[in-house]
Amino acid sequence: MTEIKDTGVICCKPGYTMKTKLKSRLYRLIIREYHQRGIPWEKVSQVTGIIPKRLIEMETQRKHISWYQLDRLLHFYHKQIEIRLVDLDK
Repeated sequence: MTEIKDTGVICCKPGYTMKTKLKSRLYRLIIREYHQRGIPWEKVSQVTGIIPKRLIEMETQRKHISWYQLDRLLHFYHKQIEIRLVDLDK
């Protein structure tokens, strides 16, 4: 994302906003799964190979994790992603 200083307009690469919304939603779902199951990040880290610091940063939304790490977490929780289109009218 870049901001044009003269006009203050913010321009994004195509798909940037969609990617950001998608990853943000996936992070929230993973964090919800974490809280529901109550498995400590240290245990999740041992099984997935993701260092606990990265998992805590993801939870506090200070840093995003990679798609690879997100895939490891989905596998750990035995989840898969389902994508569908939803009408905006409802």
